[in-house]
Amino acid sequence: MRHTFNDPDRFVAGTVGEPGERAFFIQATSGNRTISVALEKAQVQAISARLEIMVSEVKKSDQLVSILK
Repeated sequence: MRHTFNDPDRFVAGTVGEPGERAFFIQATSGNRTISVALEKAQVQAISARLEIMVSEVKKSDQLVSILK
């Protein structure tokens, strides 16, 4: 199954439960549409690591400055 959000209003990674018994998920919202997907902890960590690399690359290319203007 594929869900596409071209311009989401919100995108978060989160947890439910106590440490050691947590369930991990990502959630995207656009308008009145919200999708939640359960993940393994390692998958959330991998997404986070990749996002850090992407933000770093954007900063290096100065595209962040033009995006914020």
